[in-house]
Amino acid sequence: MGEDKKDSTTTENLGRAPLLGHSVEWFFDDYSCRPTVKCDSGRSAWCHEYCVRPECEEGCVAPDQHEQKVSDECGILPWVNEDAIEAYDGPHDAKPIDGPIELVWDGDGYLWHYVGQVSGAPSSVVEQVAL
Repeated sequence: MGEDKKDSTTTENLGRAPLLGHSVEWFFDDYSCRPTVKCDSGRSAWCHEYCVRPECEEGCVAPDQHEQKVSDECGILPWVNEDAIEAYDGPHDAKPIDGPIELVWDGDGYLWHYVGQVSGAPSSVVEQVAL
């Protein structure tokens, strides 16, 4: 009792399970479209935690052993939004739609796809929009 309640995605899931609580929004201009990933999770999500140790500057190497601080900002967004098109790992024929996504650690960084997709497999969300 008395402990801060965290959402279902904790540091235990880092690199193992898809991270929910994020979405993508597409921006269109005359010549292109580009996605921007947004964090819809609150401060209790592990993506708002960070380690202050120097060896963990690019991500905590031992989140279960190192003390984690909480930030108002999502720690994943700067990395995934650096090249959000390159980080997309869903089907290449999917239409760009705004909606909820899953972030998945691939060992080098985070990839994303729409909720319900499995890396490269169409989801019911994308199929419904395409109809």
